[in-house]
Amino acid sequence: MIVFRAPAADQERYNRLIEEHLVEEQASSEWESLVEARFPPMVWLQHRDRCEEAALEVLAMTRDGFPHVLEPLHEHFLYWAIDWWLDGVIPREGQSPEERAQYGEQEKELSDLQDVAFDSVDFLHVDEIAVSVLEGNPYNSRLGIIPERYLDLMPDDIRRRVETTMKEGGP
Repeated sequence: MIVFRAPAADQERYNRLIEEHLVEEQASSEWESLVEARFPPMVWLQHRDRCEEAALEVLAMTRDGFPHVLEPLHEHFLYWAIDWWLDGVIPREGQSPEERAQYGEQEKELSDLQDVAFDSVDFLHVDEIAVSVLEGNPYNSRLGIIPERYLDLMPDDIRRRVETTMKEGGP
């Protein structure tokens, strides 16, 4: 079970919500393109297998009894998955009031999930984190960001440069 910043009573409900959406997507013919769209393009091209594995790990985490805390690669995938699901529950013209109400409930539940799922969204700013390391900018230390946590979300060439820069102690 993925552990969220939410009351214990909501943990299972949020995990079930994620599982339901991912199982539905996995059964569709668009699964690979949906997974691809949720990772940085260069990371997908260079590490497709790892990205697919991370998506399946998120699904597996919702099903077991271990208290999982997501790594940035998983967070990135889940953030964009929830964002996609939210786009799908926007009420459309011509829907009945009942359909609109149902979409409104789904939207609220997904928005609540997105609010509790992530302690921070630093994983959305990996490019800035990498540049700050390469330029010796105090961006990282001021905000308590640990660049090593985000290496999996960096293209290989950038990751190698960031690792070298961190090892050598600066740009």
